[in-house]
Amino acid sequence: MRGTLDQAEFQQAVSLVQGITQSKLSNPVVENVVLRFEGEHAEILATNLSISIRIRIKLEGGEAGEIALPSKLLGQVVRELPQGPVELSLKGQEILIQAGRSKFHLNSLTTEDFPPFLPQVEGPSIEIPVEVAAQCLERTVFATSDERARYQLGGIKFIHKDGDVQWIATDGRRLSRVKHGLEKPGDEDCTMLVPARAAQEVLRALPGSGTLKMTVGEKRVLFEAENVTIASTLLEDNFPPYEGLIPSEYTIQIGVDRDELTAAVRRASVLASERTRLVHLVAKNDTLHVSGERQEAGGADSEMDATTNGNEADASYNANYLIDCLKATGPGKVQWSLVQDGGAAYFSKEDDDTFLHIIMPMTIRDETPEPVEEEVED
Repeated sequence: MRGTLDQAEFQQAVSLVQGITQSKLSNPVVENVVLRFEGEHAEILATNLSISIRIRIKLEGGEAGEIALPSKLLGQVVRELPQGPVELSLKGQEILIQAGRSKFHLNSLTTEDFPPFLPQVEGPSIEIPVEVAAQCLERTVFATSDERARYQLGGIKFIHKDGDVQWIATDGRRLSRVKHGLEKPGDEDCTMLVPARAAQEVLRALPGSGTLKMTVGEKRVLFEAENVTIASTLLEDNFPPYEGLIPSEYTIQIGVDRDELTAAVRRASVLASERTRLVHLVAKNDTLHVSGERQEAGGADSEMDATTNGNEADASYNANYLIDCLKATGPGKVQWSLVQDGGAAYFSKEDDDTFLHIIMPMTIRDETPEPVEEEVED
């Protein structure tokens, strides 16, 4: 096994696969990465037994072979190498890594006991532009739940039907939905529940352009984009019914600049309760007030121009949820819509229904000293 890699490409590839190896499982498989040299390509692979990743980079003067190395140690070594060509050569179980006048020699493991990193996945295939896929993942993955007891909320629901796609995520207190069409419809309709961890790794590894191909199997999904391949097991699809949460029309709609609202929420959150993160929004007469108050510390209030169209609104929401939502919405004017005053917040871009984010309100009950957050029905 011998070959020359570019240091920058090598470092980026190792950095990407390291996200998979960071697992609490006590298993040598998840603590190592595999280097595989074949022809003009080097493959860097890792798995945590649920998610597998492979990155291909250019190899010069390659002699075939493969070894396993500790992920953390390899990452530290590659980061310290000078830029330029990196020569690797294997002698016995020791691999020599040389760049410029710097050398490292590391003890390696054989790969005989390692499972297949990228199992075959058979099923419908869908192709989505990388830019579209990245935006959809960014607008949904933050709304997933990390509570083990609610595993069905720990993934992104993907639906492809008749050339139209939806991505939906909820943690029970907020919900994100993105929808778009496909220039080239997939083989057939399909649905799946992608684990949030897998979605995060795909988002990290996506190139800046190109096409993301997804092959949806019965229990696994395969993501492929340029030199990146990721396979993941799917969650059992017990995703809660969400359609009833999306109204056909709203009774109140408030338009406001996204950046101004974000800044106001941040200011209000400084004085919001540390436990509930409650901030208060009041819209009236083309003005929006955003405030936060903590009894033992004080309060904060910001005012900004808004388009109320004669509507009035008065509601309270979690500041962190608002900030996450507004970040995902993107710059420009956003629409804060309500079915009823004090109810759930429906945020979208003005005149654009491709992205919708719902935040459940926080209400104060007489018998409860702290605000209580309503939940999306499971």
